[in-house]
Amino acid sequence: MQGRLEKTKVEDIVQILANPENSGVLEIRSPEGDMTFYFSGGGIVDVVPDERARNQLIGQMLVDAGLLTEREREKILKEQKRKKKKFGEILLEKKKIDERTLKRFLTIQIKECTYKLLTMKKGEFRIDYFDIRGKGVLMDPIPVQVLLMEGAQFVDEFPIIQKKIPVKGILVRRKEVSSPKKIKEKDENAFRLYAAMEEFDEPIKHFRRCGLTEFEGYKALAALNELNALSITEVKEFEEEQEKKEEAAARMRMMRVGSAVNVVLTLLLVGASGFIIYDTIKSSGIFIVLREIFKGF
Repeated sequence: MQGRLEKTKVEDIVQILANPENSGVLEIRSPEGDMTFYFSGGGIVDVVPDERARNQLIGQMLVDAGLLTEREREKILKEQKRKKKKFGEILLEKKKIDERTLKRFLTIQIKECTYKLLTMKKGEFRIDYFDIRGKGVLMDPIPVQVLLMEGAQFVDEFPIIQKKIPVKGILVRRKEVSSPKKIKEKDENAFRLYAAMEEFDEPIKHFRRCGLTEFEGYKALAALNELNALSITEVKEFEEEQEKKEEAAARMRMMRVGSAVNVVLTLLLVGASGFIIYDTIKSSGIFIVLREIFKGF
């Protein structure tokens, strides 16, 4: 089955995957991104995101979450190409993360790609049916109906959230409040995020550390902002401020070095003067007189 997104509702396409007897892949080719969804048992079990959507790649997710270094990610990518295995399979083989953690991030990946799919208006789709068992699938099916329900919420609410809080070019951290319990009462995800945001950082990195999708994360940020529990700064302003601090620190280091040099030079001058005075006294005979005087003490 194949067709164009302009002529078929995306929701109707995804709904086809809900049949528990169906198994196969849904391929999307669009100017907004290319994706491949693997489905089985009435749900989505895996997805290959568009390579341009860096934040949705499992390796980048784990780097942002602090569970993988950039160097480790690059090494696993090279090994993935060589072994023709999934990124997650190699992670488990090398025991970089456990299966539970991997499934948590794969769930985030599937949800975010589904949300993106539901916003697409142009492109082509193709559904091929075949048994995907034994194809390196690591996930239990996430029910299509659940994804459609959450996706509809994303489509409706995310434009509103974007009006409440910028989603690009910012760094965020928590602002201390007198009663954090009020945050928990309002939004559990907001409370989790609040507890983790000790320093300024990109929102996406805070989200990944808390195991949240971008939609859940920005929704939580909006809630924190309404409670005056969020500090926001633009990346440019933050970088300029950091640059000023580094320049001030460099000047302070130079002043300390200068002071240390002055002290050393002063000690050297004092030491040299002492030797000169000593030689003068010794050569003048006064040294002999003083020595005889102090013999009596």
